[in-house]
Amino acid sequence: MLKKIVFAALVSSSLPSTATTLWESDDTLRNVNLIGFAHIDVAQFDSLPEQQNTQIDDGFQEARVALHLSSRLSSRITTFIEAELTVTEDNTSDSLERWVVKYDIDNNSQISAGRYHAPVGYWNQYYHHGRWLQISKDRPVQSDFGLGFVPAHYVGVMYERKIRTESLTIDLDIGLGQGREADLIIPDFSSPVTVKGKEAFVAQINVTPNKNRKLNYGGSTWVGDLKSSDGSTFEEQVFTAHFRYSGITGDFLAEASAVKHDSQDARGNTSNYGAYLQYSHRLSVMEGRLRPYVRLDYLDIDEDDYVFAGLQSQDRQTLGIRYDVTDNSAIKFEIRHDDLKDDDLSIESIHGQFSAFF
Repeated sequence: MLKKIVFAALVSSSLPSTATTLWESDDTLRNVNLIGFAHIDVAQFDSLPEQQNTQIDDGFQEARVALHLSSRLSSRITTFIEAELTVTEDNTSDSLERWVVKYDIDNNSQISAGRYHAPVGYWNQYYHHGRWLQISKDRPVQSDFGLGFVPAHYVGVMYERKIRTESLTIDLDIGLGQGREADLIIPDFSSPVTVKGKEAFVAQINVTPNKNRKLNYGGSTWVGDLKSSDGSTFEEQVFTAHFRYSGITGDFLAEASAVKHDSQDARGNTSNYGAYLQYSHRLSVMEGRLRPYVRLDYLDIDEDDYVFAGLQSQDRQTLGIRYDVTDNSAIKFEIRHDDLKDDDLSIESIHGQFSAFF
């Protein structure tokens, strides 16, 4: 029950209502709420290929802490900040992942401004850096923050609306702002070419039947402009669709995406595709704390795509198990098989993670 409360608070309002109130005034309505997530990752690979835009660490991978700080400034205005500290074998870094100011227009609509996880795809919208929230150790390949297949972060304004009908509840997000925030690096024999985002329009819809709230489906679209350091310009179009059924013991999630790049010069137009299927099942033994899961990932990169020249097509099969040690901590163990199509290489690996929230 505690996990459901925390999850609902984070994904619905970006204000973790279960967090401890550190200071509060009945006169001003201001308060400070704090919640944190942490995880430690380890892995063992049978080979370590060099992949563009992907860091592969054998043994200890990283330790990460993400803090969520929120405050209600008035009856209608709230703020939210996510800060992160990451430690690897060779580096320690900190970053401000999200910062949002939100105004409640009414009970069903809000307008906000700041830096978000781009609402492109189900995973970006409903999960973040707190790995305890998700079943698996890592994000799907198509949604990997470091890979850059779909936009990860977004700076701009956002309008959110909840529409209630007799049979459906519809959550709608519409935004306008900066294009891809993270630069894409295109390898070159002389010097790498950098691709920057200019501006973008984003929209996502999620539909939940009122008579079966275990079911959720919807999709998103992203249209933005890109410009590379060598002067090339592109229009980027991203389309995603998802379907999820979350029962008491079983959880099924499927998502597909298409990323199109339309060149405004002689480079032509290209299409790239990604998808994943994930299923997990809560066993009745050990008080329901044991949950095996499986995920199939697919990524198809057009060999003529200039923007994604640093990526490559790949398939991944993951078999894992999660054990909830306590109500706020979990251990995950995975076996993976990756097929890297461009390198004609297969990789076997095992992964472990300890994750928690506090």
